[in-house]
Amino acid sequence: MMRINTDVESSHSAQDLSKAETLQKFGLFFQKMGELDLAVSVYQRLLDLGADSPDLRFNFGAARLKQIRPTEALDHFKAAARRQPDEPGIHLGMANSHQLLGDIASAEACLEKELLVSPESAQASVNLGWILEEQNRVPEALMQYRKALYHNPNHPDLRWN
Repeated sequence: MMRINTDVESSHSAQDLSKAETLQKFGLFFQKMGELDLAVSVYQRLLDLGADSPDLRFNFGAARLKQIRPTEALDHFKAAARRQPDEPGIHLGMANSHQLLGDIASAEACLEKELLVSPESAQASVNLGWILEEQNRVPEALMQYRKALYHNPNHPDLRWN
């Protein structure tokens, strides 16, 4: 069993900040390996230590989203957006959370914001296309699919079009 040293003081000294960054890298490693519970526990420990950052909140939100915990994911994405509203990916995560919660109007608004922040986001265009298509707004959906194809011709979700 692997043990990770999480003894970091919340003093914000250079050494402690370095330890917090290392700990955050462990969390991201666990997340990429699919060990979401471990990643979440590392991220929570970092928050408890006062090492809050938009990157930490984004990663925490993404892990919670993969665990199908959209309310918690949304809270973390919103915390990241408050500090870095123009960071690519944050509004996409919020949109995915809203969609899982059944709030399609908010999901659409977040996707539109994501496309303002990151116009080349093929995934945001695809997701917006799906939402528009579900609302029977097919011409608008097709425009989003074409936009996604333009930015990423090999996008796996567009192979059927």
